[in-house]
Amino acid sequence: MRAIILIIIVSLIVGALIVLSVYMIANIKTSGKDYLSAIVGGVGGVIGSFIGAIVAYIVAAYQVQKTFELDKRKGQSGNYAVLRLVKVEIDTNHRLLSSSKSQYFAGRRDLLVGLLGRENWEKCSTLIGQEVEDTVVSQLSSVYRKMRLLESETGMPEQTYDRLVSDLSICSSLLDTALNQLKN
Repeated sequence: MRAIILIIIVSLIVGALIVLSVYMIANIKTSGKDYLSAIVGGVGGVIGSFIGAIVAYIVAAYQVQKTFELDKRKGQSGNYAVLRLVKVEIDTNHRLLSSSKSQYFAGRRDLLVGLLGRENWEKCSTLIGQEVEDTVVSQLSSVYRKMRLLESETGMPEQTYDRLVSDLSICSSLLDTALNQLKN
């Protein structure tokens, strides 16, 4: 964005110099013998255009910077809201799986199918922006893949089930860290 602004400013400066040069030559010709006032007038016009170009560049750079900061804050607040929803879902699933292990391995898998929420993750996984570290996204993806396996008809071994419960706890801690970073 700065390059475009810089090109525009340089173009304006060059254009102003050309216009002012033509203006100065025209003033010298029309002034007759008074070359000094024509030169002072032309140089004053050139200096004025340089000052105007510098002020225009400063104002444009300030506006671009403020727009960028505003967009960044909007993205962070959106990611914060998304992560809060996902964290609530992760914590709920952790509590559910921690208390339902015996029922799951006793064959009562029907209890889990409707209770394990993935809706927030499925809706929001693409919205998590650059502010969220790759480890958080990777851990979340891993947890949700294991939850799909858990809901499948084939089920999962007890060791994988225990690992999923542990991963949910780790994921919750990572989400707490990410939420604190986005909050500040």
